[in-house]
Formats: sequence, structure tokens, C-alpha cells
Amino acid sequence: MSDRRDDGQEEGDWEYAKEGIALWLNNKPDEAEQHLHRRTDNLQTMIAYTFINCMNAVISFEMEKIERAQQVLQSVEQRCGGNQNGWFQSVKSIFFGSSDAPKSLALRLETQIILADTQLCSAILTFLTQDLSGYMKGIWLLKKAWNEYQQTHTELVSLYGRLKARRSTENAVARRPKYGIVQSVSEYLLGNALSARFFERPAAKMPRSKSTGHNLSTAAPVGAQNPSNNSISMRTSQSAEFTAANPLPDIDVATVERLMGAVNFGYGLFQLSVSLLPPNILRMISFLGFEGNRNTGRSCLEYSRSTDDIRAPLATLALLWYLTIGTQIFASTDLSTRDASRDAAAILAQTDEQYGSSSLHLFFKGRVARMRSEIDSALEYFQQAYRVAAQSEMRLLCLHEVGWCHLIRLEYDDAMEAFHCLGHATQFSKSFFIYLVAICQGASGKFDDLPILRTELQHHLQATTAKETEIQRFLSGRHSRMPEESDEATFWRYLIFEMLFLWNTLEICSPAVLDAIADDCAKPQGTITEPIPGVAKLILGTCHELRGRPSDAIQAYRECIEIRREVSTEFLHIPAFAHVRLALLLLAHGGSQEREEARNLLRNAQQFKGYDFECRLSVRINAALKQVGA
Repeated sequence: MSDRRDDGQEEGDWEYAKEGIALWLNNKPDEAEQHLHRRTDNLQTMIAYTFINCMNAVISFEMEKIERAQQVLQSVEQRCGGNQNGWFQSVKSIFFGSSDAPKSLALRLETQIILADTQLCSAILTFLTQDLSGYMKGIWLLKKAWNEYQQTHTELVSLYGRLKARRSTENAVARRPKYGIVQSVSEYLLGNALSARFFERPAAKMPRSKSTGHNLSTAAPVGAQNPSNNSISMRTSQSAEFTAANPLPDIDVATVERLMGAVNFGYGLFQLSVSLLPPNILRMISFLGFEGNRNTGRSCLEYSRSTDDIRAPLATLALLWYLTIGTQIFASTDLSTRDASRDAAAILAQTDEQYGSSSLHLFFKGRVARMRSEIDSALEYFQQAYRVAAQSEMRLLCLHEVGWCHLIRLEYDDAMEAFHCLGHATQFSKSFFIYLVAICQGASGKFDDLPILRTELQHHLQATTAKETEIQRFLSGRHSRMPEESDEATFWRYLIFEMLFLWNTLEICSPAVLDAIADDCAKPQGTITEPIPGVAKLILGTCHELRGRPSDAIQAYRECIEIRREVSTEFLHIPAFAHVRLALLLLAHGGSQEREEARNLLRNAQQFKGYDFECRLSVRINAALKQVGA
């Protein structure tokens, strides 16, 4: 046990807490909990324990785990004085003073960051409820976290500039400042007026990823060995403020750099979280004075993971999640699958020595392999991760990926087995796994149990007491199309193809699988029974597009749109996606006339409302309209 300083904080607490997180990441959750419980009297170990609980909740989506994490977050927030930040407490402190013992500067800044972290994590867990009241509470928590991060980051940048100026005059050697990223983050956080006070010239350029511009190199930046030659300096007018009458605070550069890593982790996670919210929520929060920027979020997390703070490995996990999962869920806009997989692979290579045997590390390796259509390798990684995982949540997550890998290869029986196990092992979205089992059974020609599964799905959908979510609306619509009796496997295969399309996994399928899907979907319209009119032509067009046959794809999309002109207004995602995909193809392969048609198609697509995955498609529509100058 290390000695204590005068401020009551234990030397090396953050290092000790970081060891606990490393134990958790390396498949030793029980040892991690015991390790952290040995020091329950300091904030660093408390926030490390909190992060572990939050990760368990996010991985499992189980309400019990989410509620447990919320309780831990509330406890830490109270420890940080979060309940004393209200209007009454502020007025009371003005007139009567504070009853708290004075804190050192380092401890005060650390406390502010931890308080913001608890509010951000609470917001993320609240958003998992997916109802309007949850969104409103989450937005309020995000606003509180924003204020804490902004205030703390402003103070840290000021401190860093002052200490850097002193250290430069003493010709001290810089530690690991990562100046290029710090400057860009600071400018975004503080705004032009404030950031200009601390940074005089552009930072030295660092090696960047071709796809995003983010630094992925482990080499030291130019000038890092000689701070006097670096590009960050203070303005003379600012230096004049810190004279003998206003001496430098008692805090060292290494602590400030670590705390910069801490605040950038929270702010980076904040940026990514906000940027992934539905458009209607984004419009709402824009009135509160903050927004989400994915590139800024990545820059913040890249900086954080390069520091020694306890959040560095968590920043790595957040980046890997965004690159391997987030970019697929929100297919589209700023990062291609190839670029995302390349950046994720670079991060995994950097952390392989430390976390190579971690179940999470193996899981993300599997996700990268899946993005590259290397399904055999992906299955091997997921199965390895399943075997070494010490937590049931991780095993279920790996089993889910195994099921999807088999589904991508149209191996219906193997996929059904995985989804069947998931439906019995987890409380989260049982109705979703029942649906997956049902369509896999139908696609493989096993019709005997389908009436039972249909009834079971209906029971779970009706028994849900929470507000209906997007996935529940999706399942209710598909349940309405499931026949009482069936003897046609193609009908059920169309539902699987629709799943692959909507979950953005058709592009991962091998050429042989795409050709097999196209053969099913190319059958004459009068000889097939579609669960949803037009779905076969939509999938056929996508298969042709992915196989490099744009003229055939354009024809299939046109036929899909024509079919939908004569049917009801149900399942509007079919014509909406057909309009958008046709428009994008015309933009890519046509001339000025096709460009005008593409603009009209995109505007028509905007008229469809209330369909499955509308939020995701609306992002693509807006991006495409900007491309054509509409």
C-alpha cells in the first residue's frame, strides 16, 4: 500500500484503478472486483468499478444490470457532490460558505471529470430504455455533463499552457503531449475566441489515417522531444496575467496531461453518443446549445487512449465499438466499411500484446473479419472469445455473432441453434430471437413448429409493458405477415433476405451467397408468394448492385417501385429504400438527365413517413440531396 499525500488522496490510486480495469478486460472480472474493493475510499477506484458495471449493462442489455449500474452511478455522483449543484445549494454556499474541506486542485479537477462521467454514463443507460421519457431525462443528463466537461477542459487547457510555458523556460523534456490532437480538440471545445488565447500557431502535423485523418501512429509527434520548438505557446497578453501576484498552482504537468486524457475520454464518448441519436432528438438538443460531431469524438478518444489515465483502455473500446459496430448500424455517411475495418485492425494490432487473449479483443477481431467478409475467421474469433469469456454477458454476445455469421452464409440450421440458445439464455428481446428462430426454421423447410412459434411471438409482443420500440414495431409488422400454416420455404427465405438487407449485412455475403439469393428473388412474380410486396425485387436489385451489375440493379429497383404503386401503404420501407438505392445508382452511373431523376427520386423518398428504419435512411437521403445540390 502506497503512502498518502497531504490532500488525503492515495499515491498511485489511478494506476491501481487502471490495473483493475486491465484485469476485467483480460477475462478476470472477479479478480478485478476484489482488486478494486481493496480501496473503496478513493474516487479513482470507484469510477473504475462504475465503468465496469456500465460495460456489463451495455453488453447484456439486461434491465437488472442496467438498474445495478444506475445505482452505482448515483452513489459515485453523491460522493462527488453532484447533489449539491442545485440552485438552493449554490445560494446557500454564497451566504454561509461551504462546509466541505478544501480540496487540492488535482483532486477538485478529478472530481469534476468523474461527476461528468457519471452523468454521461447515466444518460447512455437511460437512452437504452428507448422511450420518450428516457430520451428527455437523457438529454437533461447530457446537458449537465456538457457543462462539466466544458468548464473542466477550459481550466485544464489554461493550466497546461501556463505549466508548458514554465517548463519551456526551464528546458524540461516533454513527456507525451500529443500536441496535434490536443489543439484540434481544444478548438472545438472552447470555441474560436477562447482557444485562440492559448494556441498561437498551428500544431505540428502527425501521421494520419487516410480514411479519417485521425492519428493511428504510435510514434512520437514531431517536436515532442523538444518542447521549446513545439507549436503550442501562450500569448504574451495571457502570460502577463500570471505574475507573482497570481502564482502557478501546485500541480505538475504529468497530472494535467493525465486529466486531459480523462476529460477527452468523456467528451469524445459524449460526441459519439450525441451524434448517433435519432434526428428528431438531435433537432431537440440543438436548442440546448450542444451537438454531436463524430470526427471530433474520434479525435478526443484517440488522444485519450494515448495517455496513462484509467480511461485509456476504455477509449480504445469505444473506438473499436464505433468502427466495427456503429459504422454498420448507421451505414452511410462518413466512413466506408473498408476504411473502418482498416482503422479498427490498426488499433487491435497496437493493443494485441496487452489484451490479445481478452474476450473483448477477440470479439472485435471477429467483427473486423466479418466486415471483411472473412466469415470463417470471424467464426473462429467469436468461438475463441466465447471459450475464454468469464462473463455470461460476453458469451451471449459472442453467440449472437455466431448466429449472424451462419445467417450470412445462409446456414439456417446452425443459425437457428444459436438464436434458440439466446432466446432461452437472455431476458433481452426474447421476441426478436423467437422471430429469428421462426424464419430460420421456415427457410430450412421445417414447418411443424411454426404455428407454435407464431403464437409465442404474439404472446411476448403483447406482454411487453414498456413503450413500443422500433424493433417491436418491426416484429409486430412481420408477425402480421406470418401465415397460420406454410409449406413454402421461399416465403421464409425472403424474410431472412430482408433481415440481411436491413441490418446492412448483404454486402458481407460472398458472391456465391449473393447469387443464390438473386436466384430466389428473380423468380417470376406470378410464381412466388412474397411476405411483403416488392421485397424480392428490392433484394434482387441490391444483389445485382453488389455483384457489379448496375443496369440489372436499376431495372430491378424500377420494377420494385412499380409494384408498390398498386399496393397499400403498409411496409413503406420497401419503396423508400428502392427510391434511394435507385437514385444513388443513377448518380453514380448516369449523366445530367439521370441526375435530375435522382433528385426527384430522393425528394419522393422524403414523402414516406413512419416506416422501419426511417431514421437511418433519412440520413442517407439528406446526404444524397446535398450531393446533387437540391
